[in-house]
Amino acid sequence: MSTLVLLNMHWVYMESQCQCDIPAFATEFQKFLSKVFSEIIFYLPTDDTLVDNLDFVTLTHSLQVLKEKIYDFNEKFQIVSEGEIPKLNQEINILMSQDFLWMKAFCKESSLHLWSMIEGMSSTEDGTLKYPTLSKIFKVAHCLPISSSCIEQTFSSLKLIKSNIRSNSQESTTQSLLLIIQKYQNKLIVIDDDMVEEYEAIKSALNVRKSNHRILTQQVVEEAKTNNEVQN
Repeated sequence: MSTLVLLNMHWVYMESQCQCDIPAFATEFQKFLSKVFSEIIFYLPTDDTLVDNLDFVTLTHSLQVLKEKIYDFNEKFQIVSEGEIPKLNQEINILMSQDFLWMKAFCKESSLHLWSMIEGMSSTEDGTLKYPTLSKIFKVAHCLPISSSCIEQTFSSLKLIKSNIRSNSQESTTQSLLLIIQKYQNKLIVIDDDMVEEYEAIKSALNVRKSNHRILTQQVVEEAKTNNEVQN
């Protein structure tokens, strides 16, 4: 932010000088544009190796390319230690020797669903993972947001939840409502009898708590009045 303020100050200065010295202004303006573009490239990189390497979750690359992408990704986040790299390399070799084309067709280009199937079908009877080291990297990769659209959708939902009527709602209530919206955004919500009974129980408990609070408040007020009368 301080850099942008400084750039704006330079712009105001150059604007005041341009009437008397146009060539000098042009020279300074070129420097100004160069600074602006350098800041844009720094904050908004157009070429990011991390973003380019994230597509390893699709498992569509050759063995060597897949290893390079996974190693670069691991180097960035330090998910697997140096001592586990040989084990990671072995797991990648075993994984790529398998035929999972039918899994890709079944998952319909969903890399998360694909890896879930690979883990489920390769696990042992006692639940031990066949690719424990590789699984750590894939889980971290799938946790990374691919864009800011999910965050923007959450803020849009927040406008509907945090309305004027609910302006005094607690933070925990707002978070719970947001989680409900995210979970059932594209699903049909079926309200059964158990949910209705639980709602009525919670509502009754809240009414009792409000009633007790009201009675306690009245008692405090009456005691204060009595004390004032005694003192007077």
